[in-house]
Amino acid sequence: MPRIVGHRFGDAVHEVHSRGLRQASAGFPGSDSSLILDGCTKIISQAPAPGTKLPKGTTIHVTIGVNPTLGPANC
Repeated sequence: MPRIVGHRFGDAVHEVHSRGLRQASAGFPGSDSSLILDGCTKIISQAPAPGTKLPKGTTIHVTIGVNPTLGPANC
């Protein structure tokens, strides 16, 4: 399992899928939809932990967060 905490959501999903894993979003606490559309979402937690050996097809769980103080120009 790669470390994806801190990565942009789209990049993290690509990384997970490229390793034959599946991603299921576990949560999305508070958001501004304009920031979501502009790619400001980042992974704030993941399970299983980075470094865990997983068989292909395993579903991982992530929590996605947005820093609304950044604004779209700073994502």
